[in-house]
Amino acid sequence: RLLVATPCPLDIHVLAAESVDMASDLTMPVTLRVRNASTAGPIAFYFVADPGPELSWLGCQRSEVIRLAPSAVHTAELFAYFAAPGIHNVNRFRCFVVSMP
Repeated sequence: RLLVATPCPLDIHVLAAESVDMASDLTMPVTLRVRNASTAGPIAFYFVADPGPELSWLGCQRSEVIRLAPSAVHTAELFAYFAAPGIHNVNRFRCFVVSMP
């Protein structure tokens, strides 16, 4: 029997400045917005902010379990720390669905 993967019920948006002046501080605010795209019922999930080459996250890198009603949005503010100036990819989030309808 063929198993069909269920599409992810979460819409994920990462908001950050396209460029910043890092003359004095090598940090940048990053906003993570996660929306429950399912109309079937509430979703429970948590997210993890993964570090990358020359990129670390300040503060908590793993959320608690978040419960969202249909179409509800959760917003988290994080700070990326860069070891050196350059071009960096801050789209380094993973979401893990704990329960869904």
